[in-house]
Amino acid sequence: MVHKYSDMILAKINKTVCELGPLFLVQDLADSIKFAVLMWILTYVGALFNGLTLLILGLVGVFSCPIVYEKHQVCKH
Repeated sequence: MVHKYSDMILAKINKTVCELGPLFLVQDLADSIKFAVLMWILTYVGALFNGLTLLILGLVGVFSCPIVYEKHQVCKH
């Protein structure tokens, strides 16, 4: 069981590394610039909020989205 889950996790890590490789190795200049700008913006976000605050805001957002969806959903008959 552990071997199965470790293989699944390793496959996901390998897939992620393969997808992020071109960003770090500048194979596509436009994507690398977008990634660099995103990281630069995230440094300012990190300066304003610490990680725990972002985690709390994320959890509040995740649990409030279904409530907002239920209130504004259109019923189809």
